[in-house]
Amino acid sequence: MREEGFINMNEIIQSDCILLELDCHSKESVMEQLVLCLEEKGFISQGDDFLKTLLERESIFPTSIGKLIAIPHGISECVKHPSLCIGRLKKPILWDKEKSEYAIFIIMIAVPITNENNIHIQIISYLMRHLMHDEYIEKLLISDKQGILELLKGVDQ
Repeated sequence: MREEGFINMNEIIQSDCILLELDCHSKESVMEQLVLCLEEKGFISQGDDFLKTLLERESIFPTSIGKLIAIPHGISECVKHPSLCIGRLKKPILWDKEKSEYAIFIIMIAVPITNENNIHIQIISYLMRHLMHDEYIEKLLISDKQGILELLKGVDQ
């Protein structure tokens, strides 16, 4: 996908970074699991530092967008390559206490501190164009790994 000329979703999301049926009870535990996955795959180093970046961002402004979706994101020197890690939970968890918003589908974005062309903005923009459609969200919530991968890469569009 190169609709904006810069990002290529094939390079940013991989099937082994899609974790389904996670049994987490807090947004911190979800993000820990997703960070660990990216660290194990070699997309980030110093996972604890990246997790701190995410948690600091969440404390300022929670990243739930409604409809059971959250998009935590971090820009850090710990990130080696722009990447996404997806988590779908067994049960929704409270993501934004102030708005009483829950999340069950988490799309974590990791971007290097030196990211050309504001790639994090491009990724969020790409995701939001798709996540504004209820049918798209419904598919994400029920699809298997391959289905989620195809949806996020725009194959099913």
